[in-house]
Amino acid sequence: MQSFSLVVIDSTEFKTTIRGDSLDIWEKKRKGWIKLHAFVDINHVNAQKIAITSAHKHNAQIFPLLVKGKEDQVFADKAYDSRKIFNLLDSKGTDAIIPLRKNLRTMTRGSPLRHRTAREIRKIGEEEWKRIHDYGRRWIVKIYFSGLKRVMGEVIKARRTDYMIKEVDLKAPYYNMIRENTRTYGQLCNTEYTSPQNN
Repeated sequence: MQSFSLVVIDSTEFKTTIRGDSLDIWEKKRKGWIKLHAFVDINHVNAQKIAITSAHKHNAQIFPLLVKGKEDQVFADKAYDSRKIFNLLDSKGTDAIIPLRKNLRTMTRGSPLRHRTAREIRKIGEEEWKRIHDYGRRWIVKIYFSGLKRVMGEVIKARRTDYMIKEVDLKAPYYNMIRENTRTYGQLCNTEYTSPQNN
């Protein structure tokens, strides 16, 4: 199984063209949006695993579906601050680079990894904690989502709900292919060509 040493998990939303209609396969809470959750490899800047939900689905609920178990570090924002997530990563031997919400004293019982993170942040401050753990790497996922929407479009054109899901499901792999082809082409262009010597 392939190992991903540094990854970011986050989500982004796509707008549907039927803004007044609910997505009837999910609960009718927010209309006109579909959420894409992604496991993004920092080194290659591509989505290795995705999940698609309605916009109201909380990110933390989808997190366990995205983790592969071979990561050295997982970066995520405060929306993923929960005992279950910290315990899941701790059980896999993965470092959780996840800043905590303001209530540092809550939810630390029953989660040694979250407790250690809370204690470290209280001691040195959140900004220093982010610097030490290179938290700025998390912005790779924002760069990926920005490129994904710019190249593949941020509005879903399908009308039926099942087709909408399929459309979103195809965006990430096709965008990954485009990025990989562009990277390969760039490497070829940067390779020095030496013509064979005539004997």
